[in-house]
Amino acid sequence: MYKNLPRYYDGNEFTNSDLKLYEATLTKKSQKQNILLMIGCSVFDDLKLRMYQFYYDFIDKYIDRSNSQYLEMDADSAYMALADNFENLI
Repeated sequence: MYKNLPRYYDGNEFTNSDLKLYEATLTKKSQKQNILLMIGCSVFDDLKLRMYQFYYDFIDKYIDRSNSQYLEMDADSAYMALADNFENLI
């Protein structure tokens, strides 16, 4: 069972009359911290926060919901359907 684990290091078999025992030695779990990945996740989280702040603090506040609808939001762009020109709706 333990031989298929990637952390398996060594194993011993012990026999005692009718009983067979196995001892498995595993390596310690290692945790690799990739600082570049953490920076990328932080930037992406901040970016999504700014996109939601733009929607709720500006679009939702100044444009009536019956005149606009978000179609799709990506990391750096937002696609909206507007009932009229943007300047006329504000």
